[in-house]
Amino acid sequence: MIIILEDDDNRIEKFVSLFPSAQIVKTAKECIELLENNGCDRLFLDHDLGGEIYVDTNYQNTGSEVVRWIEINKPEIKEIVVHSYNSSAALMMMNVLLKSGYNAQRIPFNYDWEVKNEERN
Repeated sequence: MIIILEDDDNRIEKFVSLFPSAQIVKTAKECIELLENNGCDRLFLDHDLGGEIYVDTNYQNTGSEVVRWIEINKPEIKEIVVHSYNSSAALMMMNVLLKSGYNAQRIPFNYDWEVKNEERN
């Protein structure tokens, strides 16, 4: 299963074209609920949600909240991609994920963005 945390409809459209079977969620709470119930093979994380930009990493409805939950609960996730433009938040998220032993990388989203690996369900 692929889970994508993203709130921008244009980005969602691009993700759906790349990963038609992915589960798209727009809030940190929805993302955590899916991870609790299913785990996943691939997780894509935005940081700033709800139409906000450069949101404080301490806010609950952010990719940082999902990362804090992952750090504590240690769900099985094969690969995590942090695609947020918020570079300071993305760096913090990456540091936590890597220290927690996850296969994580930062690939800031752009509309020419392509993922080289095939979709895995």
